[in-house]
Amino acid sequence: MSAARRVWPASITAATAFAVIAVAVVAALLAARFDARLDLTAGGEQSLAPRLSGAIGRAAQAGGGFEIVLVADRRSADPQAWRAVGDVLDLVGREGDAVRVTRIDAGSPTGVEEYRALVDRLVERDRADLESQSARIAEAGAFAGELADWLEGTLSPALAHVASLVEPGSDADASNRRFFEERSAVARLASRQLREAARRAGAAIAPPQGGGIALPRPDEAAPLLADALAERAVELGAIAQESARFAVGGTPEAAADAARPIAGAIAPLRDRAASTADALRRLPRPGVLRVAGALESAEALLAIGPPGGGIAAVDAASLLAPSESAVRADTRARAQELVAGALAALVEPARPVVVIVHGEATRFTRTLPVFTHAIERLERRGIDVLEWAPVLEPDPPHVTDRDRIGQRPVVYVVISPDSSASSRGPGDKPGAERAATLGRALERLADDGMPILLSLNPSVMPTYGQPDPVASVLARFGLEALSGTPILRDEALPTGRVVLTDHLVIPTGGEHPIAAAVRNLGVALVWPVALRRTDAGAGATVTDLMHLDAERGAWRESQWLRLWQTPRAQRPYLPDPPVFDEARDHRDGPWLVGAACERGPLRLVAIGSNNWHVDQVAFERREAEGRLVPAFPGNAELLEASIWWLAGQESLIARSAEARSTPRIRPLTSGDLLALRWALAAGLPLLVLALGAVWRGVRG
Repeated sequence: MSAARRVWPASITAATAFAVIAVAVVAALLAARFDARLDLTAGGEQSLAPRLSGAIGRAAQAGGGFEIVLVADRRSADPQAWRAVGDVLDLVGREGDAVRVTRIDAGSPTGVEEYRALVDRLVERDRADLESQSARIAEAGAFAGELADWLEGTLSPALAHVASLVEPGSDADASNRRFFEERSAVARLASRQLREAARRAGAAIAPPQGGGIALPRPDEAAPLLADALAERAVELGAIAQESARFAVGGTPEAAADAARPIAGAIAPLRDRAASTADALRRLPRPGVLRVAGALESAEALLAIGPPGGGIAAVDAASLLAPSESAVRADTRARAQELVAGALAALVEPARPVVVIVHGEATRFTRTLPVFTHAIERLERRGIDVLEWAPVLEPDPPHVTDRDRIGQRPVVYVVISPDSSASSRGPGDKPGAERAATLGRALERLADDGMPILLSLNPSVMPTYGQPDPVASVLARFGLEALSGTPILRDEALPTGRVVLTDHLVIPTGGEHPIAAAVRNLGVALVWPVALRRTDAGAGATVTDLMHLDAERGAWRESQWLRLWQTPRAQRPYLPDPPVFDEARDHRDGPWLVGAACERGPLRLVAIGSNNWHVDQVAFERREAEGRLVPAFPGNAELLEASIWWLAGQESLIARSAEARSTPRIRPLTSGDLLALRWALAAGLPLLVLALGAVWRGVRG
C-alpha cells in the first residue's frame, strides 16, 4: 500500500476523532451553562410537579426570601426515604434563589450546632411578638389575681351575709337563702380556679431553665386565662342578675338592702373579665410557636417565610420512617405535596374554609371514615374543614374562630341525601323531607352569593312528578339535573349479564382551570346523573367540564330504585335487573356530568355524582409496578381544583405529584382512531410504493 493511500484513512480517522471530541466538549460546556435536565422516569420522579413548581414561582413573585429546612436524625431515618426526600429538596434548590434549601442532620455534632442556631434565629425573629404577648398575658394574670382576691375577700362574705339575713320561713325564703349560700361557695371556688389559671399561665410565659428550648408559650398561657376569665364572667353575670332581682322584691328588707350593692359592684368586673378573655383569644399565634412542637422533637420539615412572614411545619418523621417498599415509592410524591402545601400557606395565607353541607340528621364527617383522607389532604393545603347539617341547625357555622381577619373565602361542599330513605326512628325525617330542608339551605346560600360545590344523587321525587329540591338551585344557571333517570350500563361476563352503576370518565379538553387540572386523568363516578341546559338562567355562563360517553351499553334508566336499594355485593344476584326499555328509558348520550357555572359573583360547580369524593372512591389505591398509586387520580384533583376555583384562587390550581405517580396514556379520540386506521390500511402500502420509486430513481 502506497504512503498516500495509508494517509487517507488515517486522516479520516483523525478528523472523526477530532469532531467527536469537539462535539463532546461543546455539549459539556452547554450542559454546564444551561443545566438542562430531562426526566425520563415513568412517574416523573426527577422533576417537580406543577403544584410545587407553581408554589415556588409564587414565592419568587412575592420577592423570595423563603427557606425550606429539613431537621432530622439521619441515623434513625430510612435510607431510601432520606434519599427520596433529599432528591426533592435538590430539585427545589435548583429552581432559583427564591427558595433556599437547608438540611440539618440532628444526629451529628455539627448538625446539633446548626440546629441550635436555627432555633435561636427563629426565636429572635418573633421575639418582639413573644415579649408583647407575654406582657399582655402577665397583665391579664395580674387582673385575675386581683379578681380572685375580690371574689374571696369581698364577694363571698357579702353573699354569705345576705344569706344569713334571710330567714327560711317559706319555700321561697329557703330557696333564696340556699342560692346566696351556694353562690358564696362558688365565689370561693372561683377564686382558687383563677389563681391556679394565673399560676399556670405565668409558668407558660416564663422560658424554661436548663434543657429544652428557651421559648415562652403565650399560645398555651392565653387559652388558660381566657377560659378561666370567661367562666368567671358568666358566673358573675348570673350572680348579679339574681342579686338585682332579689334586691327589688326580696324579703326581709334588710337582706334586700344588703343584696342591692352587689349587682353594681359586680358589673364592671364582669365586663372587664369578659373583654380580657376575648382579647386573649384573639392574640395571633407567632410563627415560631406554630412549629414549637416540631422544633422540640428535632424532627421537622420547615417552611420559613421572609422577615415578617410566617413559619409552617410538616411531619418529617412520617416521611422518613421505615416503611414497606410499596409505600416507600410514594415518598417523593408525599414530600413534594408537603413542601408545596407549606410554601403555599406562606405565600397565600388567605386559605379557604370548606363547609361540608349534608342532609343527614347527625354529624359524621369527623367520626366516620368517609372523608378522612379528603379532609387530611385539604388540611395539608391549609384549608380548614367544618360541617353543617341543616336538618339539625338552621344556620351555617360561624367561621370567626378560623378566620380572625375576615379574609378567608368560604366554600360550601354539598352532599345530597338519599331521597328514597324512610324515617329511621323517632325524631328522624324521611329522605324526601331532608332533601327539601337541604334544598332550602342551598337556595339561601345562593341568595347570599356563597360558592357551592354540588354533588347530585339520583332522586325518587321526579318519579312522582315533583322537582328534585337539591338540584333546584341549578335553575339560576340554566341547568337542570336529570336525577330521576341515573345512568347505568351493562356488561356481559362469563357468569352472565351484569348491570353496573360505576363509570370511568377521562376528561380530554377544555381551557377552564378545573378542566385543565383533570385533563386525561381518570375520574370515577358512582350512580352518575346527567345535567342538561335549559332556557332559564339569563346572564349565566356554564362551562362543560366532563362528559360521559354513551358507549358500552350505557343508558338513562327510569326503573332503578330496586337496584339502588340492593346492597352492592348482592346486585350480581338480583333477579330481573334493569334493562334498557326504549319506551321509557333513554340512550341520548353523551351526557354532561360536570359543569362550572357563573352568574355575576356567584359561582357553582355541579357534579352529576354524589360519592365521587369519598375515601372509598377518590382515594382508592392499586399496586402498579410495585408501587401503590391512585386508582382514580382525577377525583382528588377535581375536588381540590373545584375548591380553589370557587374560592376565587384559580391561580393555585395545579396538578399534584400524587396525580402523576404512575404514567397515564391519553385516551384516543374517534379522530385519532380514524387516522390510525387509514395509516395502517393505506399509509403502509403507499409508503412501500414511494420507497420503491425512490430506489428505482436512484438506481436508474
